Amino acid sequence: MGGTDIRGQRLADSCINVPSVTRRVFRLAAVLLLGLSLLAALSAFQGGKHSAQPAQSAISQNSKPAQSTPASRVPNSIAFWDADHGLVGSGVTWKKTTGAISATSDGGKTFHVVLRTPGPVEWVSTAGSRDAWALVERCTPESCVLSRLLHSNDRGQSWHRASAIVWNPSFATARQGLALASGAVQGMRNIESAVPLVKTTNGGLSWTRRNNPCPRPVDFAAPYLSFPSPLRAWMVCVGQGGAGNEAKAIYASSDGGRNWRRLVDVPMTGQSGGLVGYGYPQGISFTPQGYGLLWESRGFLFLTRDGGRHWQKLAVAEPEVDSGLSAVMLSKTRAFVLLTREGRYRLLATTDGGRSWSVVQCWPAAH
Repeated sequence: MGGTDIRGQRLADSCINVPSVTRRVFRLAAVLLLGLSLLAALSAFQGGKHSAQPAQSAISQNSKPAQSTPASRVPNSIAFWDADHGLVGSGVTWKKTTGAISATSDGGKTFHVVLRTPGPVEWVSTAGSRDAWALVERCTPESCVLSRLLHSNDRGQSWHRASAIVWNPSFATARQGLALASGAVQGMRNIESAVPLVKTTNGGLSWTRRNNPCPRPVDFAAPYLSFPSPLRAWMVCVGQGGAGNEAKAIYASSDGGRNWRRLVDVPMTGQSGGLVGYGYPQGISFTPQGYGLLWESRGFLFLTRDGGRHWQKLAVAEPEVDSGLSAVMLSKTRAFVLLTREGRYRLLATTDGGRSWSVVQCWPAAH
């Protein structure tokens, strides 16, 4: 499922577009198939008095149900160590399903399940060349809540539970990570101050509080983090959204999250630094060198090449049609993004810094 090249135009509804160089061959094949179909139909008509029932049976046997994705395999989050090796976390929270963590070693073209989980896997994160973390929910008939933070040090082949539960962690190394306090996130509407930012220096076994640069209010959405190196970190802060618009601000740290400076401040209906108020941010991903992606629901996919000071829209995601679920910026040129459209999911990759994208994996609508 790969190789569909996208350069600035809208994505087609299907997961795979036919390359133009092969279209004439397919047209010829279509004409031949049409002729064969007409001959077959004529033959069936002529022998209809003796074989009408068998003909109907043959058509029924050849028809196949539309392919769909099991709810436990619907993707939520992606993470990659390099251009070939990565993970996807899956499951559907609103359906209160089970979940899974799946791994790829061919750049997302194929995935195999490495762990089945009792609830949806909401978030996955990687660090170094082998370490990974996964945030798993526990569901009851009433709701789903964060249940456990899992850690793997062998590229996802085995997992064990970390002692603390945090929200959307981002790890610079196997030991150093930043996250948000999960209890505050789940009860966010009742807190009086910004969501607590926490840091670990022992791989997630324990967390200590850090100052959160996000100003109030953050009433309905928590900030998102990217911590690609022990010193450099980024955060997107958001305000209360409405009618597709949401105030947002980009902060950066050069001392591992101790101090932060604001780079861009976008009012709810305004714009700044190439970002606009339209769209609800869903996450950010940076490289240590300052190349980054910001993805949104109802909005855009943005790229920065200067550490978050200036951003540009990427045409690969169409507002109100595509929603960004997850993304990974691996280097100046390589990145992955997970988009959803009308219940279908697509993993796309770029090797030229976002100028063109290829669909490498598709998940049909869930059943």
